[in-house]
Amino acid sequence: MGCRRTDDILRLLSNFPKAKHGILENKVVTVDDLYSNASCEQMAVLVYLHAMADYNDVKNNYAFMELAMQTPLINKQSFMLPMGLIIAQTALVSNDWGNIYPAMNYYVNSPEIKDMRPKAIELVMEYINEYKEYANE
Repeated sequence: MGCRRTDDILRLLSNFPKAKHGILENKVVTVDDLYSNASCEQMAVLVYLHAMADYNDVKNNYAFMELAMQTPLINKQSFMLPMGLIIAQTALVSNDWGNIYPAMNYYVNSPEIKDMRPKAIELVMEYINEYKEYANE
């Protein structure tokens, strides 16, 4: 685990609201505690932050994404966008550029609940559209 990522995780754990989640004050909070008590939206953000801290750690990033996908909000755009970014990052690191655009297009457009500002989606897709020409047929 890289130093920056370790520092970020330790900062998150040190500020974790133990009492709110029924965790004894003297217990050391673990990454598992953090993920198991996070809301769906918080889980999406944690997965995205983990991926951005070490985008070459495809195996762990994908595992965290799969854990997050077990939560019930897969129909919300704000939840699915970070998941799509993990899939796109995995494809990029694997030199599978043909799956970057289709994955993001699906993860951004398939949720029924469009709870993100159109400008935010536009900014993300502006970059992702660069990979459209590589899309697998």
